Amino acid sequence: MNYKILSTIVILLAFIILLMLGLVTKIDNEVLTLHSPYRYSLNSSPLEISGEIVGNWTFEATFVLQLLDSNKDIIISKPIMVQGDWMTTNKVPFETIINFPEVNAQKGYLRFIKDNPSDIPEFDD
Repeated sequence: MNYKILSTIVILLAFIILLMLGLVTKIDNEVLTLHSPYRYSLNSSPLEISGEIVGNWTFEATFVLQLLDSNKDIIISKPIMVQGDWMTTNKVPFETIINFPEVNAQKGYLRFIKDNPSDIPEFDD
């Protein structure tokens, strides 16, 4: 059996076991529901990111997504546009794919930043 296929199967089985044990979870709070990627999952480039975010948390339907390395240094920063009516207090869907260079990090982070074109700190979340 091909090594690449075998390693993919092993990673998939490990992910399913972690998911069943509740160690890989979906993020869900008042502002953000993250459908993909799951918390504590193994990821690589390209990374598919999807979820829902409160519409009025965005500025004209956009917010900023950052991928950080284990030192919380920015690997990539990208504006994301929601898919729906952003002038609402309800959550609206978003999805994107980010490509990033290979990094030597044990873990990474996604940072969701409220787009604040005014640069007035009290409007940041």
